Amino acid sequence: MPKIPAKRVFIGVDPGQAGGIAALVRDRSPTLLLMPDTPKDILEALSSLIPLRNPLSLTTSIRAAIEDVHSMPKQGVASSFKFGVNKGLLIMALTACKIPFIAVSPQRWQRALSIRPRGRKNNESKNSFKKRLRQKAQELYPQAKISLKTADALLIAHYLKYHARF
Repeated sequence: MPKIPAKRVFIGVDPGQAGGIAALVRDRSPTLLLMPDTPKDILEALSSLIPLRNPLSLTTSIRAAIEDVHSMPKQGVASSFKFGVNKGLLIMALTACKIPFIAVSPQRWQRALSIRPRGRKNNESKNSFKKRLRQKAQELYPQAKISLKTADALLIAHYLKYHARF
């Protein structure tokens, strides 16, 4: 893997209600946060990652990737609306914190990390797929305590750090 300058922070955001936020800084264990419940908590969570910048250097950069997700067939109207609102709040919080970000589709970051898509043909459950994602994240970051809720965010941050052109 390519060497990453010490003064860079990579944030991955899984915008689902059961999602999370992860931050990677070279030579540190990942910072993992469960998805906050309120707009104020979302802003505070993202703001809390800014001190990961080196206070002695103005050249430290923070970049984020948010999963580019949308409503799915058979998803209820109310849950689709709530999901969209949450994604909008996260985008606004990233903007308010002056954290540049990209949107990345699940297919793109999963393909880049050699993660096999969820098997609908073999009836792989969502929970089984989530466990597979957590296992991949745990392999990449064995020192971290990764949950089903933070695995996607950590993998998105890893994608941003090593695979994204930003």
